[in-house]
Amino acid sequence: MHIQFLTRKPELRKEHALIEAAIRLGHHVDILDIALFVISTDHHPLYYNNKPWQPADIVYPFWAQYDSFIPLILKTMDCYGQCIYKPLNQIIPSKISAAILFQKARIPTPKTYAGSCSKLLKRQIHQSKYPLVLKLSHSSQGAGVFLHHNEKTLFSQINELCLDGIDFVIQECIRPMGQDIRAFVINNSVCGAMRRIAADGEFRANISLGGRGEKTQLSQEESALVCKAASIFGLSTAGVDFIRTPQGPVLLEVNREPGYKGIMAATGLDVAAVVVQDMERRSKLIP
Repeated sequence: MHIQFLTRKPELRKEHALIEAAIRLGHHVDILDIALFVISTDHHPLYYNNKPWQPADIVYPFWAQYDSFIPLILKTMDCYGQCIYKPLNQIIPSKISAAILFQKARIPTPKTYAGSCSKLLKRQIHQSKYPLVLKLSHSSQGAGVFLHHNEKTLFSQINELCLDGIDFVIQECIRPMGQDIRAFVINNSVCGAMRRIAADGEFRANISLGGRGEKTQLSQEESALVCKAASIFGLSTAGVDFIRTPQGPVLLEVNREPGYKGIMAATGLDVAAVVVQDMERRSKLIP
């Protein structure tokens, strides 16, 4: 099978678990730099590095956050029958929009607030219990996430963000702090799950921030929750994070580009190979 991986960072992606798995399974792999594509209305609709782009058996795009050019490339490929692994309409909205969608779907999530006026926000959250979590709307992998233990430090940061026009959300802190569950969902089924535990002195459990993972099994309720959360955004693969509480699972986030190596190390499952095998199946469905 011929796979084209689309990315803004071709040099960094060479060691990505998906690409390593595809090569290990004997597939022909091309890593294409999105910056080298040109869309045209002349004799050929799409050029790569000044040459007519040639289709593959399947295309796997690494979605860069808020990159408007990737969907244009994929739509052009789709018009000419190219099999694309991820749905063209997959969208992860802003954090507050996602929270509203989860609430509409009756998925338990932390109480979430957003606004651009610190005075009005203060009135809304004055009865909330500290600590509170502030997340920048465009944050990922734990970056741009802050823990505040009192109103003074929280609104000091909020005032600066409001003045600079930077979007953010404020969320209640769900206990236990410093740990969560990451489930890897493929085609509406849980492939594997790990409990992530934060490094000493850290409240964020991300593996990229020094957290460690250990294998865990999901209950039927937890499996249903993470699959439902991924399906809201039309994702064929997703990393879904939640916290176990005495009242049941509480959803934190859905990630469309989850890391692979952390969950593979924790579970012993070759999750990347499972995704590549799903690519094989998907490519054969489209003549």
